[in-house]
This record gives sequence, C-alpha cells and structure tokens, in this order.
Amino acid sequence: MNTVLENRINRRAILHGTITLAGTLAAVQLNAGKAQSHQPNLSSQRKGILLAVDLQNGFLISPECKAVVPKVVERTSQFYQVWATRFFNRNANFSRQLSWNEMISGQSTELSTILSPVVSKTFDKPSYSPVSQALLQALQSDAITTVAVCGVDTDACVMATALGLFDAGFETFVVSDGCASSGGSEYHEAAIKILERNIGAQYVISFSELPAMLS
Repeated sequence: MNTVLENRINRRAILHGTITLAGTLAAVQLNAGKAQSHQPNLSSQRKGILLAVDLQNGFLISPECKAVVPKVVERTSQFYQVWATRFFNRNANFSRQLSWNEMISGQSTELSTILSPVVSKTFDKPSYSPVSQALLQALQSDAITTVAVCGVDTDACVMATALGLFDAGFETFVVSDGCASSGGSEYHEAAIKILERNIGAQYVISFSELPAMLS
C-alpha cells in the first residue's frame, strides 16, 4: 500500500471517529436534558412547603411529640404553604406483624386542633410514606421545588416521607427540631443520623437554619 493511499485511509478513520464521538456526546447531552426536565428547577428561586407528617391526636402522646405542634405553627411564615398528612391504619401488616390496631378512625386520627388552621392541604395515607400520585401531582401543580419535612415519628413516617420525596427528585429538607419519636429521643436521634447519611447532612437542619427563600 502506497503512502498516499495510507494517508487517505487514516484521514477517513479520524474523520469517522470524530463524527462518531460528536454524535455520542450529542446523544448524552440530549438524554441528560430529558432527565433534567423531569426534576424540579432548582436554578430559579425555590418555592417550598412545610409538610407536617402525622401530627394527629393519637400520635401526640409524649411531651416531645406534643411540643412539635407549636413549633410548626410558629414557623408557618417561612413557607409558601403548610401541608399535612394523616395516617389511617388500613394496612393489615400493622396488625399482623406489629399487633398494632390503633389509628383506625375517630378522634385519634384527626389533626391537632392547634395545627389545623394553618394547613392548606391534607393527604391521607395507609402507609409509612405519603408519597403517592396524588401528592406528587399536587406538588407539581403548585410548582413546588422544595419540601421541608417535620412531624412524627422521626424513625418511621418522617423518614419514609423524606426518602420518598428525595427519590421523586424534590429538594428535601428534614427539620430536626420539628420532629420527634414516640419511641423516645434515642429513636429520634438515630433516625436523624440515618437521614443525614441518606439525604445529606446539610439538608437535616433546624427551623432557624432553613433558607428564607422557602417562603
């Protein structure tokens, strides 16, 4: 093979490689753009709600849990709105595996009367997590980018809620001093440590540390 022919072949190979690489990069950028389009736009100003998890009469049985409610009410001005969840014991596993048959109906399932006046939307659930199609659609409809989670129990429904919102792509905070566990401070503190590891320590903060831009 002569030198001229070899040079032509080499140039064609280089050109083909360049075109292929450019096409690959373009495809990667296109796919990245599609993935980002499904996530909240955090580059613009945040629009955040406070999601109060299960602050119902039947769960407010310890001094620590009861103390959460006035803290939440005092901080409502930091947020666009306050939303709440209510748990109803309709999943057979709570009875079958935990021998727990409370929070089925009645006054115990109602939100704290102190909290109710500041709540804009309420979502009922039969599970640890409230992250359902109804909640996700409501968040998207109101263009919510950021959710700060508080409530009870830190080691159960609060954790499940935060991880579910994190998985759904929302910027998720957990308000450490706005949570408590009916199991006591040991369970609360253990859950806080786990949440710091799983959603980022900088996102597990106190009410006073929450960004003002959530309002």
